[in-house]
Amino acid sequence: MNQTSLRERKKHETREKLIQAAVSLAVERGAAKVRVEDIAAAANVSPRTFNNYFPSKEAAILDILLQVGKRISHSINDMSADLTADAAIRSAILSEFPEVPRRDWLAQLILMYNDPDLVLERRRIDGQIEVMVARAIALRQGLDEQRDIYPRLAAATMIATVHVAIQHWLNSETEEGFREMLNDVLERVSVAHC
Repeated sequence: MNQTSLRERKKHETREKLIQAAVSLAVERGAAKVRVEDIAAAANVSPRTFNNYFPSKEAAILDILLQVGKRISHSINDMSADLTADAAIRSAILSEFPEVPRRDWLAQLILMYNDPDLVLERRRIDGQIEVMVARAIALRQGLDEQRDIYPRLAAATMIATVHVAIQHWLNSETEEGFREMLNDVLERVSVAHC
């Protein structure tokens, strides 16, 4: 049992090193100028090892989005049952964004939203997140996600709202903190009443 946990820990560490290398190189050079071989070398592994973890460099660069989506979907059902679905979704989303953005966080956001080579992968990941979040909403509400449109609509609205908020914040001259602005936007777009 100890060996399994050690092996899993090593796999997790390798995955994290690959993600850090991919993001760091993409922020520095732009996604188009980063090769799988560059990422593998920066993480001190072989390109074959990279391919065991990720299907593409874009998937490694944007893996953080998928992880955020997974945490949001888990958080939705961990929220107090006293909260409305809208409040639970909003709280789950807000918990994933820092109160005060760090410089590296801002650099990653700018890369994810402004690098044209990442658009298709970001859309693919959005689709995966939409399915996970819709499933979590359906579970919380006791709905059949295949028969009821609400979970998928609420999830899609959530994703679109976050994207619009991020784009607006990155493009604006506002001094308002991102999380504060995101909360305001989420309150305006009441997911529960889509």
